[in-house]
Amino acid sequence: MTWDQYWYGDVRMTWALREAHNLRLEQQNQMLWLQGQYFYSVLGSFVPVLVTVPKKNAKVLPYPELRPLFPKGPTPEELEEQEKQESLRAELYMRQMVQAGKNWGG
Repeated sequence: MTWDQYWYGDVRMTWALREAHNLRLEQQNQMLWLQGQYFYSVLGSFVPVLVTVPKKNAKVLPYPELRPLFPKGPTPEELEEQEKQESLRAELYMRQMVQAGKNWGG
């Protein structure tokens, strides 16, 4: 952001830049947390062997599997099932409303 943009430009631009900066910091924080979690799990798999007096049958634990960063979305079948459930709930709600209206009006 230039000096002219700051003083004479749109005031919302400073807010947007600050928000973008905060989002970048949050993303960096999450990536560093994931890196720390990965390092912790890798180090934990070697601890039984690295102690000063290891047990006789101490073995290295299996190397941790890489977890996906982003969970996969629901499958089309799951979406269809969810839609059916929602329509059944809506139908049940409407029936209850009609029944309540019949009892209320008369």
